[in-house]
Amino acid sequence: MRYAILVLLSFMSLNSVAQELLCNVKLATPKLNTTDPAVFQTLQSDLTDFMNSRQWTNKSYGQNEKIECTFNITIVEEVSSTSFKAEVQIQATRPVYNSNYKTMLFQHQDKEFEFEYTQFQPIEYDNNAFVNNLTSMMAFYAYMIIGYDYDSFSKEGGTPHFRKAEAIVNRAQAEAFSGWKPNENNKRRNRYWMVANVLNPRFKGLREAYYSYHLQGLDRMFENADEGRNSILLALKGLEQAHRDNPNTMAIKVFSISKTDEILNIFNEQSVAQAQKSEVRRIMKMVDPANGMRFEPLNQSVNRTTGSSRPNANPRSGSIPKKGKE
Repeated sequence: MRYAILVLLSFMSLNSVAQELLCNVKLATPKLNTTDPAVFQTLQSDLTDFMNSRQWTNKSYGQNEKIECTFNITIVEEVSSTSFKAEVQIQATRPVYNSNYKTMLFQHQDKEFEFEYTQFQPIEYDNNAFVNNLTSMMAFYAYMIIGYDYDSFSKEGGTPHFRKAEAIVNRAQAEAFSGWKPNENNKRRNRYWMVANVLNPRFKGLREAYYSYHLQGLDRMFENADEGRNSILLALKGLEQAHRDNPNTMAIKVFSISKTDEILNIFNEQSVAQAQKSEVRRIMKMVDPANGMRFEPLNQSVNRTTGSSRPNANPRSGSIPKKGKE
């Protein structure tokens, strides 16, 4: 009996420090010429373990609270047998309250994913020093994902995690790798600007929009679709103001890329008032002109789309994940 109790306590202790991420890392090598494919199979396994085994915060996470994310890494150039250039497509989702629907929380493509790797070398990372570019990039995006997740549950709740991402950027400033510096080729679309935008007080409205869009909007859709939709529209108005204050910035782009399909799905319904549709269309064409034509269906007075106004109408038992539980 005593042994059984000890086993149970050990299990509970392990569960109480469960890691934050449920990450799926995939490597593709369409242009592979010389490197043994087994090298990338090992790397894929090592990076998956790195993301999922490390505890990124000091909070406890239950299994159902883990943040699901994917890293699709494509090798585009073999600089040498141990040096590679790649692109990575990153996605992270968040469950919506009282449903089996998962909303896209973060979506981004990084085309400056450079790293060095030798098969079977340890995957090393230090919170206080730059060890290598590979783990620095993976850790940077881990903290960005966790930060956005926290922002979706409490106003500016992700700040401590964005600060950790910022620290990674600062440590990488002296390195030769691209994507970390503010003035690279006059670009403002790299990792430096991603976290700099989010932490800038001028983007406070955008941070609050993440909260109202998710916790006050999506999480209410299954109980009261109209109230949830109204809160999402208010969040989009906050997005509009953030865009007016900070036009053509990376943080705005991250939001629009992640949310365009979902916004269309929510408002492109027969039951939605035309005034709301027109307002959403106007806002999204302003903040994301490159994709403005995608919102033209909202300009039609008669909408042919049918179905539920909720992102997904299949209920499930359970509750909203509570982030930051000690």
